[in-house]
Amino acid sequence: MIGATLSGGRQYVGNFGSPAAIAKGTVVSAGGREVVTIGGKAVGTKVMSGGTIVFAGGAVSGLSIKSGGTIDLEHLAFQKGEKLTFVENKAHTAGILKVTNGVTTQTVALFGQYVAAGFSLTRDGAGGTAIHYAPVSATHVIVAAHH
Repeated sequence: MIGATLSGGRQYVGNFGSPAAIAKGTVVSAGGREVVTIGGKAVGTKVMSGGTIVFAGGAVSGLSIKSGGTIDLEHLAFQKGEKLTFVENKAHTAGILKVTNGVTTQTVALFGQYVAAGFSLTRDGAGGTAIHYAPVSATHVIVAAHH
């Protein structure tokens, strides 16, 4: 699968008994979900506002996420007190997002520029952890400071 655009549908990427499946350059738009399962590999996925990528045992590289997008860590049980950190590289072109629930830690490599405060954690609806990205703009910060 190369260059698919998902909007309101699902794409499962995994081996399902056959050779490993690879999805390259998928754009996941509002209502779309790319589910990367065991044996699957997603390369260069772009998650847009309202879209979701689900980490379900497969490999993901070259991931970028826009404001309003979601990363679902299906196998990381959501617990109160989970911690999220984001560390950018020196060039500000990529970074590592790390989530820990006190027992298990999962890391996600992201390409692009991000604001660490824009990431938030919630339960994904099935007991896993969802990461939502919605950065606070400089305009909001300035307006809030004047109130």
